Amino acid sequence: IIAYKTRNIHFIAFNYSSTHRYRELFQDYRFRRALLQAIDRPAILKKIFNAGKQTGEKNILSGQFPADFWEYDQQIKPLVYDLDAAAELLEEVLLRQGYSKNSNTGLWEKDTIALQLSLQYFKGDKNIQEACNEMSRDWKKIGIKVTSQGISSAIENFDFVYKKYSFNNTMDIFNLFDIEHGQGNFEGFRDSGFMEFLYQLHGTLNPREIQKICHQLHKTIHEKTVHLFLWQLDSYAAYNIALKNIKITNNKIKWSTAIHKHCEIEVD
Repeated sequence: IIAYKTRNIHFIAFNYSSTHRYRELFQDYRFRRALLQAIDRPAILKKIFNAGKQTGEKNILSGQFPADFWEYDQQIKPLVYDLDAAAELLEEVLLRQGYSKNSNTGLWEKDTIALQLSLQYFKGDKNIQEACNEMSRDWKKIGIKVTSQGISSAIENFDFVYKKYSFNNTMDIFNLFDIEHGQGNFEGFRDSGFMEFLYQLHGTLNPREIQKICHQLHKTIHEKTVHLFLWQLDSYAAYNIALKNIKITNNKIKWSTAIHKHCEIEVD
């Protein structure tokens, strides 16, 4: 069995709609960053996705591309799990917006109503379901009650949602962030400066320029914590022991046999 990184990234997207009940909270990057820092990603990867310590740390993301893509800026490190820092950031935001912490429940509330969020995920993957439950337990530690809700089809009336985005044969993120043309950006995220980077990206074929723009996008996404980019999972392929020189590059398994010197197959 050989392990390889998939082209899928996993992240949590916020509802940025202008009519959303928690719009003011979601618009504050400190609130979003607090939620991300409160997630014990190494523990979840190890417990639920069976990632070893070294492998699991490499799978944690700081931005919008798979970590083994050249568009991903390796110099930008993921936020580490830090409950104290998360709680401090959260307190800065919530106190200014009229929230207080209930000494009995440990939950943040406003006018005796607890701050309660719903995290949606698509049914069918038990690991993702349990990961959402684990994150809900992490967030409760900083005083936010989050309920996980499995859905079968359309995402409606959501606070935030667990998503996967597949790059397949492209590194295009236009569909993920362009609210006017991208079918993937149903959350209502808007940022004129960010969109300018996207248009620059579509306006050049120069590899060095593409990488530079992608790194600028990565930096902006990381600093603003636009969404909670979580991890990139490993997948596994079983092979016959008669195969030799097995390698996986660019999501292609390459091998040789006594008869065929060069063989390859594409994997997801």
